[in-house]
Amino acid sequence: MKHSIFLFFLFALGACSSAPSLDGCYVGNVRQDTVFLSLTQEGTQVSGNLSYQFYERDQNSGSVQGEVLGDSLLLLDYTFMSEGMESNRQVAFLHRDGKLIEGTGALKEQEGGFAFEDIAQLNFGDAFQLNSTECSKVPQP
Repeated sequence: MKHSIFLFFLFALGACSSAPSLDGCYVGNVRQDTVFLSLTQEGTQVSGNLSYQFYERDQNSGSVQGEVLGDSLLLLDYTFMSEGMESNRQVAFLHRDGKLIEGTGALKEQEGGFAFEDIAQLNFGDAFQLNSTECSKVPQP
């Protein structure tokens, strides 16, 4: 009996800490706009590249770095070039069913860039949904 309880505890502990790795490349489309994301994850730390290609509007691309909060929220700082200027803003993605869903929400100016006012109020339904793709299909900045 003691062994059964011990094995159950080990199994439960392993299940709680085995969130899938986000390593890889992702792409998403909304109408004629496309977003590309490549990620490398080490523990809860994540880094990579992000590119927004908007139809008939300015493009922006740059680097991301941040962390995975819990087992599904990816919160990143995005440093990018747009119209010849470097900018910084926070971006968020929810990892659900093998997809990354971009979060939207109110932003505030903070330390020369923009950050979400309240992470708990993010909306994960009105923006890009990124699917896993081959990294050879993701343009590099």
